[in-house]
Amino acid sequence: MGILDSLVNSVANSVKREAKNAANNAMSSAKRTAQTTINKAADKGIKTVASNLQRKEMKVVFKTLPKNLEELKALPEASLKEPHYAVALAMAALLLYNEDRDACVEMLDYLNGPSDVGEYSKQFMDDRLEEKDYVVKSFFEGSKPENNYTPTEPYTIKVIQTAVTDEVVSEGYKRLFVQSSGADALREVRVRTKPSTGQWFLWEIYALSDIRIPKSADPWS
Repeated sequence: MGILDSLVNSVANSVKREAKNAANNAMSSAKRTAQTTINKAADKGIKTVASNLQRKEMKVVFKTLPKNLEELKALPEASLKEPHYAVALAMAALLLYNEDRDACVEMLDYLNGPSDVGEYSKQFMDDRLEEKDYVVKSFFEGSKPENNYTPTEPYTIKVIQTAVTDEVVSEGYKRLFVQSSGADALREVRVRTKPSTGQWFLWEIYALSDIRIPKSADPWS
């Protein structure tokens, strides 16, 4: 074999080695990328499963809606022995806001326990709910923008407990949520316990922000 042949073979072998190394590196990189993708998907899946396991939905059904405090007190949920009772009853009371504001506030006073509905809260409800009773209706099953937020009967509301519900429970509070059919994010209602009675009372309602308008009010529908 001549010098030229030896040189050609040497170059060819070198190219082969470099190509093989490049291929091996590419395969290793692809494997690492694939494994990373798989790990991320698995982590996301685990977190989703964990979140779903921590999510709890509690339904309250009202055969008839309370029209005053006495009717509210006659409901089994008026014992307020479960945190979600206060949330469900608050929404039932708020449905009456534009029809009989005084009766609504009286029911909310009861649900607030040792506190009462102050002037600031009343003004806040005026701003959020005046001629917008559909905001509260949107929390009840069957409501949607297309049917002008008309719930199905009997009125049913779902109160949701999530992974963050117990974050402040050591301080005597719970964060519960309701889902509006006119919004994507859950809406929060915070409750507070009274240890001497074992009852849960309203503390803050963060659920009354604007939602998608009903079809009848949409000029583009």
